[in-house]
Amino acid sequence: MNELTQEQKEALERFKQTKDDPETIAGFFYKLLEGADPIFKEFMEEKAAVMMHAGHKIGEELAASENDPKKKAEVAKKLQALASKINSSVQKNTKKESKEE
Repeated sequence: MNELTQEQKEALERFKQTKDDPETIAGFFYKLLEGADPIFKEFMEEKAAVMMHAGHKIGEELAASENDPKKKAEVAKKLQALASKINSSVQKNTKKESKEE
């Protein structure tokens, strides 16, 4: 996986701070991975950090555009484009896996 940005590293540290609380996503996440291979665990931690950072950024964008209809439309357009890209990627991978079977 690519090197994490400073913001992603900070997101990972915030995530790790709640890992001992079973009521949090981090607590659940680490409970699932407690017997996992350390390399896999690190990989999954990095993925979690990227997702947490992305969610935080999306939240910031949504909050900033709340009172501006033009900005709100721009954010909605970006989110639709992102959703389409993710959907396309998932479909592409699903088709690839089907061919391999």
